[in-house]
Amino acid sequence: MPQPKKQPSQSSNATERTHTQSSKKHVSDLIEDTISGTYSDLIDILSAKIEIAKLEVSEQLADIIANVVILIILLSGALYLSVSIAIFIGDLTGYPWLGYLIISGSIFTLVFILTKLKPDWLKSKIQTFILSSQTKYSRSLLEKHDSEKA
Repeated sequence: MPQPKKQPSQSSNATERTHTQSSKKHVSDLIEDTISGTYSDLIDILSAKIEIAKLEVSEQLADIIANVVILIILLSGALYLSVSIAIFIGDLTGYPWLGYLIISGSIFTLVFILTKLKPDWLKSKIQTFILSSQTKYSRSLLEKHDSEKA
């Protein structure tokens, strides 16, 4: 004869509900912890990226300023050299003004040639210089990054 099914007691129903509610609560706590942890990690990553960008920009800016200083020194040297050559030519010819005229005429002719006849050549040389300096900079950053990982 089949036995009648036992009705679960109210206490076991209450225990199951409490267990289900507590497991739901644990899952929601885990989800909340995961989301807050992910958000915190994302904020940390973004702030690290910003710091890296600041360092890269400051390094590039320092490199540009160093190149400008070198250019100023080079131009000053070129100016003194051209004045010295002008004085020398003036002494050779016996007319001091002729040395300055020859040097300034040479400079203006060079500027004319560079701007009118070969602007693409000069532009490509400048672009090559800029790209090569960026490539060197990128390589040094990659080397730093690889050495930090090791």
